[in-house]
Amino acid sequence: EPWPAMQRIHGDFHLGQILLTERGWVLIDFEGEPRRPLAQRRQRDFAARDVAGMLRSFDYARAAGGHTEEWAARARHEFTAAYRDAAPRDAAAHPALMRALELDKALYEAAYEATNRPTWLPIPLDGSPG
Repeated sequence: EPWPAMQRIHGDFHLGQILLTERGWVLIDFEGEPRRPLAQRRQRDFAARDVAGMLRSFDYARAAGGHTEEWAARARHEFTAAYRDAAPRDAAAHPALMRALELDKALYEAAYEATNRPTWLPIPLDGSPG
C-alpha cells in the first residue's frame, strides 16, 4: 500500500480549534503547534497528523470534562470511522503510522504541559495511542 500524500495541514488540530457558528462548523488557528519552529510548521505533512491531534484531544476532553474512558474510546472510534470513510486511502491503511503520530503528539504534549501547565502533565502521560 503506498504511503499517504503529504499536504499542508492544520498542525495543531484539537477540539479547541473547532467552533460551531450559526453558519456551521469553523476551524481556527492554523499556525500549528506553537513550540515547533515556523519552518517545520510550514512543511507538508501527513493529514493523519491532524487526525492524531484530534484523537489525543479526546483524552483531554475526558480528563477536563469528567467524561469516562468509554466516552473517549467511543469518540475516538466514531472520529476515526468518519475519517476513514472520507479518506480511505490515508492513515487507515497505515495503523503503525497512526500510532507513531499519536505517540509523537503525546510526547509534544508532555513537554508542553511540563513547561506551561504541570498539573495537566498526567493527561499526556496517561494517554496511550490507539
